[in-house]
Amino acid sequence: MTKAPRLNATSIGVVIVFVFSLLTPAHADEDHGLSIRIIDIRRAGPSTLGVDLQLSGLAAAERAEVTVEAEPGGHATRATVVLNQPSRLGIGIDLKAGKVRLGRISIAEFQPVPPPEENIGFPIRVTVVQGLALASDRRMALLPLPTVIVPGYLNDLWGEPESGIIRVLARRGYQTSGVSPDLFWFNYRSRRLSLEAAASALATYVRTVVLPSAYAARINVVGYSLGGLMARWNVAFEPGWDHLVNRLVLIGVPNEGAVLGYVYAYYPVAGLARTPAAHALLPTFPFWRRTSTAFVDRSN
Repeated sequence: MTKAPRLNATSIGVVIVFVFSLLTPAHADEDHGLSIRIIDIRRAGPSTLGVDLQLSGLAAAERAEVTVEAEPGGHATRATVVLNQPSRLGIGIDLKAGKVRLGRISIAEFQPVPPPEENIGFPIRVTVVQGLALASDRRMALLPLPTVIVPGYLNDLWGEPESGIIRVLARRGYQTSGVSPDLFWFNYRSRRLSLEAAASALATYVRTVVLPSAYAARINVVGYSLGGLMARWNVAFEPGWDHLVNRLVLIGVPNEGAVLGYVYAYYPVAGLARTPAAHALLPTFPFWRRTSTAFVDRSN
């Protein structure tokens, strides 16, 4: 579903320096009880990365410099801010505006980054220097494209997203909640909608929910079973989807139909095997006929 992170050609290089008192140390060595840690790198808005920092071991009467560097390329910017000696700091890097903010105050600018068409990853390094002491921490920042999971037939029987899948993707940096989620689970009425109607509902959901929530030009889609057929339908027939979808992952999708629909029709679950969507799972469904360029609808 995701590619190894790669650098965006217009991505940023930002250097921010926070100054806490008066003198500049000539040399610095590791340790001396001084430490800084990147607690979290998170989405703080559709186009904003929040970087949370924790400092410890600062001497009360001595100047400290904290430098935050994000250097995937582009132009480096330096800003100096006088603060009291905090134990925690938070900054915001707004890719769309090309600004670095401390609270609501803009303290640096860089070349704005357009809505990405690929997953973006780059390292962020934080360094604190006080007297002869120096401490540093480094962590990868990952900005994945919004990813839509489209479950299969009968997903509306349980209604809730599959918690195991969500947990695995959350460990890889995806967020399902907050000010700017990038992982979405599309529930739909699989027992009432035809394939075409369900695919149209998916397109509406992406247009009205997914894209307004994210700062991205493209999306990733994971389709299970019928959900994969819906995604394929939109890639073939929904205007713009051939470019909108960056990665399409199909899992257990009956691309050539499934014979179980015939089998189920003779058992007590026959009602579930005779819905409009179930008809699209049959190997005789007339829409799945390949031409030299695309799938076409020959149901009429």
